Amino acid sequence: MRKSDWVYISLLLITMNMSEWSRTISDNNFYTFRTVKLFGISLTVLFTILLFNYKFIFLKRKFDIFRNTIFKVFSLIFLVGLVVGFLNLIFGDTNIKGFESDLYYWIIVILAFYISYNFKNKDLIENILIISLLTRPLIILLGWFFKFGEGNYGGVFISSFDPIDIFIPFILSLFFLKNDIPKWLFMISFLSSLITLVLQPSGKSILLLPIGILLIYITSNKSYKNFIRHTVVFIFILILILTIMSMGFTSNNILFKIKFSQATSLLSLVPDVINNPDNVYKMEGSPRDRILEFLNIIEDLKNSYNIVIGKGFGGSFRDYKYPIPFVRNGYSQDQWLNRQFYDVHESINYVFLKFGILGIMFYIIFILYLLKRIFCEKNWKRKFLSIVLIFEFGLMLGYSLKLAFMFGTLLGIILDKNIWSESNEKSFVYCTTQH
Repeated sequence: MRKSDWVYISLLLITMNMSEWSRTISDNNFYTFRTVKLFGISLTVLFTILLFNYKFIFLKRKFDIFRNTIFKVFSLIFLVGLVVGFLNLIFGDTNIKGFESDLYYWIIVILAFYISYNFKNKDLIENILIISLLTRPLIILLGWFFKFGEGNYGGVFISSFDPIDIFIPFILSLFFLKNDIPKWLFMISFLSSLITLVLQPSGKSILLLPIGILLIYITSNKSYKNFIRHTVVFIFILILILTIMSMGFTSNNILFKIKFSQATSLLSLVPDVINNPDNVYKMEGSPRDRILEFLNIIEDLKNSYNIVIGKGFGGSFRDYKYPIPFVRNGYSQDQWLNRQFYDVHESINYVFLKFGILGIMFYIIFILYLLKRIFCEKNWKRKFLSIVLIFEFGLMLGYSLKLAFMFGTLLGIILDKNIWSESNEKSFVYCTTQH
């Protein structure tokens, strides 16, 4: 590899194993994630921009990215969001901090995508991303035992937290996928993942764990024998996790209690909320606030042209009809004071608020596109990373620059047609019937 390629790979490895960096350049206390800055700018953001300029402007790399249809659509959505957000910033109620926040997020997505897409050795990038995910559970356990990296998540003390920790349940699915990961690394990561899901769960990780059944089906070549065998093993692992969770040492695990209670609250009360939206207040914490966001966004958009194209970058909503109860660190101080919220916590809320019905249409189409890729792909690394990408895009858009970097990098791999075999380019039906 060239020297510039080694620079990129080194940066990618460091970036994927750092703790979360600030969501915006001006935000110093986003969930107390530790952030290293230079001249007030996050080092990871700064280095990404510098690397982009060095590798693709000074070296004059050919800019052929617009041959990709999906990227054309992403670029159009970016421009619409930028223009609509700017107009609302001047003539509407868009908040400047919210506008900056969304702008930084999508700049990182585009830069990471551009670099990844033009990097020839995709296999090396895939290895770094997978190794980073495999080592996160071990990093968390070391943090617990040696008490380093102290932080705060949802008002509860934690040793170390990073948004990519949400993907830890997917590591378990690698057990059922034929891979060439060194056995010692995989077993350490596998066992660390089981313990981490007990010590330091998130609401999403609890909900994503049962989705392992679906992942097993997708990754087991749809062989009936493999599916039964994998399902039995998965159920055994699930029972093992639940048994560990029920043991005495989890009685003081406040974070697990909170997240498990929130997850069960969401599953049990959804029918009541559908019948009567006011029942959302019976839910607990995190799921309640996410549904309140969605209900308020509908109320805010339904009587304006914004329902079609959204409010663009920095777009916000007010909670006049469905007030959001105060939660420390749930939103920034200025959002609480003005009751004007531009930070949203789920992809569907983010897309609807910022890009409207047109954005939702593309959101659904792109998820279906990724599902096709998962069914068609034969390479286990890209199959696994496609699964990670679909859940990152489906659930976690808009709030983390670390995930923005990962999102753009994954897009650069998945959307590069040069790495797909001819059989992968067949129709969805064709791909799912060739086993």
